[in-house]
Amino acid sequence: MRALFFTLGILTANPDPYAIYHAALKQLAALAQPPFIDEISRWTVTVNGAEEPPTPNRRGLFRSSDRSECVFYEPYHPTDRVTIGASYFAPDVWLVRGEKTAAAANANFAPDLGDLKTIAAVRAVAPPAYDISLAGVSRAADGHAIYHLTLKPRFDPVKHNLRELWIDAATYNLLRARVLGSYQVKGHPEEPSMAVEDFGAVGPYWLVTHVQWEYDVPFGARVVVDVAALRMSFPDAIPDWYFDERAFARHRNDVAPFGALSGG
Repeated sequence: MRALFFTLGILTANPDPYAIYHAALKQLAALAQPPFIDEISRWTVTVNGAEEPPTPNRRGLFRSSDRSECVFYEPYHPTDRVTIGASYFAPDVWLVRGEKTAAAANANFAPDLGDLKTIAAVRAVAPPAYDISLAGVSRAADGHAIYHLTLKPRFDPVKHNLRELWIDAATYNLLRARVLGSYQVKGHPEEPSMAVEDFGAVGPYWLVTHVQWEYDVPFGARVVVDVAALRMSFPDAIPDWYFDERAFARHRNDVAPFGALSGG
């Protein structure tokens, strides 16, 4: 069978899934990360297959240094509920590495990037924490080949939570990921959950632009949440009070419109 060769030389008749995985992590390590993100997104919720009535769009402010978020409805009203705490699905969560990843390691869906630090630091890498297989090679609408990898943890399946990756064979950018995590609705116990995240270019950055996750709630209900980014801006700074509940309560009337924060 005639071999096929692309930019980095890994796309052949028999691609090595470990080489693809390593190349994708190296690409992650090379990507720029915004220190702050201001995002407006559309949320769709389905319960046992029936779509819930639509809710207003949500606005999320994200601080990458400690993986904090501030989320509220858009348009914002000072009497609306505001959620402040650790991020479940920050658009740049795959770009947080090293100590910042460890500091933000509440259970949820923080992707396991433990192999990234090792791969970025040395040429000869130790075997990753997964058994990795190539599930297939498909073609995108623009003709790019897409690798589909499946990952099976060798140990500690909660920590090593990557399950599937879809990777552009030309750039080695992640296109899609399936990640095991946990999700908690206020007043309910934390539940295991599986999330699928889609990536794309937003300005100069490569970020999560769409995510869908599902979980069970008491009495047998299966909930599916679908979140699609509509707009993003990248402020140079966001005041600390957005990420502190007590401080936010004193500034409820000071929330800046989307895109109006410093440098946004």
